[in-house]
Amino acid sequence: MPGADDATVRRSTREDLADVRKLISSPPPQPPTVGQRIGMSPVAAFTPWAVYWLVTNSPAGWFYAAVAALAVAIIHAGPSLRGGLKTFDAVTMLFFTGLVVAGIILGTRHHEWIDVYSTEIAAAALAALAFVSVIFTPITVEYAREYVSSGERDSPAFRRINQIVTLVWGSVFAAIAVLEFVGDRNPPLREWAGWVLPIALFAFAVRFTQLYPTRAMARARQT
Repeated sequence: MPGADDATVRRSTREDLADVRKLISSPPPQPPTVGQRIGMSPVAAFTPWAVYWLVTNSPAGWFYAAVAALAVAIIHAGPSLRGGLKTFDAVTMLFFTGLVVAGIILGTRHHEWIDVYSTEIAAAALAALAFVSVIFTPITVEYAREYVSSGERDSPAFRRINQIVTLVWGSVFAAIAVLEFVGDRNPPLREWAGWVLPIALFAFAVRFTQLYPTRAMARARQT
């Protein structure tokens, strides 16, 4: 019947107009704040460890390095708490909390070996965490998922890319642990083994993390 058809068209038109008004009246999505962007960055997640490395190699020593690193870890984890604390951030805070508690209970004067090998301990812990996480969920996944669509988060390509990135970080930290040990055992090599090469390796890992996932994901979308 023509009357019924006209009523259906008018009702559909009213519903479409209502949807348009709702879309126009709704506020536009807000871009993430600087703090949220930092919380989403896998590179920024390593900041507490970098702080620990720098301070522990200063006259302050490992205990104050752990205190500074714990403070930075808490600040970094803050913006991401709304979406749930990331596993790597939680492990970072637990590690440095353990060091701080150990320093308070045991004292720092009679543990010179921690001062000497504190950087190696931290780097080895990071390498172990990265390698173990590859078997289950790579530590970079919780950060990388913020930058891809929901449909890509469960794809084999996404998991493979994060496994590779995590393996690169694990390998870099394992190499830093070895270099730091060599530098501590051989003072003439300390500058290169303890500073120059670790910084170069860390810079390589940062650059790799910035470039490789985007390019690899783009290739995966084309296949």
